[in-house]
Amino acid sequence: MAEELVVRPSLRRAKLTLVLAFIILCATFYAWWLFREHVAWWVVVVGAFPFLAPVLAWIDHRRTCLTVSGRILSYHQGFIATSTERIDLSKVQNVKVERTLVDRIWGVGTLVIETASESGRLVMQYVDSPTKVADKIVAAGARIDSEGKQDV
Repeated sequence: MAEELVVRPSLRRAKLTLVLAFIILCATFYAWWLFREHVAWWVVVVGAFPFLAPVLAWIDHRRTCLTVSGRILSYHQGFIATSTERIDLSKVQNVKVERTLVDRIWGVGTLVIETASESGRLVMQYVDSPTKVADKIVAAGARIDSEGKQDV
């Protein structure tokens, strides 16, 4: 039995924005402390708004999942309203990795899976080590094809 491959978007974005949000909050609090006689207390609350970015990145990480298990590639997307697409690995025609310069620096990329199904293609952004993931999907598809030819 083959192992299950589970892929989610990277949390590197959330970690970076969390650090940046903390720095902005500290700078806002320091500026408020220096000028507290002239500035209202709610200015510190404005400094907390950047914390929305890591929360949104974490939600993106939790709401998107690509799973390869046996003969099935399953793509689950959504947080409140969800959709799941299941595709037979034998219908996967091409697995492509797209990476910008910033993606290459961060070690992430966009995984594009082209299929012979109705949807045509699946796109998953911010995947850690996308080339390795693409190689595993192609290897799983090749293994399924070789098992199918042996059965005939």
